[in-house]
Amino acid sequence: MGEPSDLQIAQPLTLKCGLTLPNRLVKAAMAEQMAGPNQLPDERMLTLYKHWAQGGWGLIITGVGGQMIWGNDGPDGAQEEKSDRTRAREAFFLEFARLIRKEFPDVPLMVTGGFSSRGGMEKAVVDGDCDLIGLARPAVLNPSLPNNLVLNPEVKDQDARVYRKKNKTPWFAKFIGLPIIGAGMDSIHAMAKA
Repeated sequence: MGEPSDLQIAQPLTLKCGLTLPNRLVKAAMAEQMAGPNQLPDERMLTLYKHWAQGGWGLIITGVGGQMIWGNDGPDGAQEEKSDRTRAREAFFLEFARLIRKEFPDVPLMVTGGFSSRGGMEKAVVDGDCDLIGLARPAVLNPSLPNNLVLNPEVKDQDARVYRKKNKTPWFAKFIGLPIIGAGMDSIHAMAKA
């Protein structure tokens, strides 16, 4: 695949507003679940964002990033069946992104969800399925993910894989039948330890 600095995901992207992102890796929006008293950001949240800011991300998006899927989901709320093409491409939402890309080819497009390797991220950008790679849960576990793994020239392609600790969805979430992807348990567990 070559040196990480030569990859498309490592290249800058200039948005229509004139802002140039240094690379195409985005810390995606997510519910940090770290508010202090009165639901205001506290030192823990500021420390977390400091780590992300120093971690080599091309863009950091804040906010809640919950997705609901209605139908075709398994007992944990996650999609059980994926096409071979989607599985090979790693990202859960690439097929939808292709439809959006077709309808709105001039709009910068970010795909978040399911990326687990440098190769999968690179392929999605090279194939034109998206312009930016969004990572949320892996960013919690490794705030410096771009610098120390994805864009690190010392990490071989086969070793440039994103670590995601899978936590079980609580029984009560399954019982009430909420179709939430992973119920955010991975993120909640990791952030509780921060």
